[in-house]
Amino acid sequence: MLIHIANLIILASFLVGDVMWLRSLSIIGGGVWVCYFSTEFTEINWSGIGWNVLFTLINVWYITQLILERRPISLTERERELKHLIAPDLELREWSKLLKAGEVVSGEAIQIIEGSPLDSVYLMMSGSGQRTLNGVSEELSIGQLIGALPYLTGGSSPEHVESLPGTQLIRWSNNALKAYLNGAPESRAVFQRLLGAEVSNNRG
Repeated sequence: MLIHIANLIILASFLVGDVMWLRSLSIIGGGVWVCYFSTEFTEINWSGIGWNVLFTLINVWYITQLILERRPISLTERERELKHLIAPDLELREWSKLLKAGEVVSGEAIQIIEGSPLDSVYLMMSGSGQRTLNGVSEELSIGQLIGALPYLTGGSSPEHVESLPGTQLIRWSNNALKAYLNGAPESRAVFQRLLGAEVSNNRG
């Protein structure tokens, strides 16, 4: 009897459209299989129990990931405004992951010396600052990327940048950002656009 119940539950898991239900029913079916291997033999079938416990652990791990992915996304008003400005087509969850790949730097002035090595990319989030390139100075704008050329070439900064105290920026280390973008094509497209605009600005 138990074998039929287990198979019916597994069959039901194949018929549901939501992967959460599929894995949940698979866990229930696996539990019934464990009962079957524990009671329907003259000796407990440990190999059958072991395999079903392994399948259950895998399904529990994936269900945990699904729950984490489906949690409500919490963004500050500035993070939402920045997304609307530079990445309006990017999914909210992808934007949240991109932000979490970096760190918010705020409350202190940031200074980048021309000709110095730069191992991070910055994105202006709020506040103000100034960049100087080839003797020409201009105000930093919200949504502007800082450090495009060093990120692409691994070289030094071609510009001098100073942000005022209280300015808020998002900072990504070059290595961490490259590793993240390799697995996030939507976010990579956003950054390619930002990098292209900043490189053009530097050359202009």
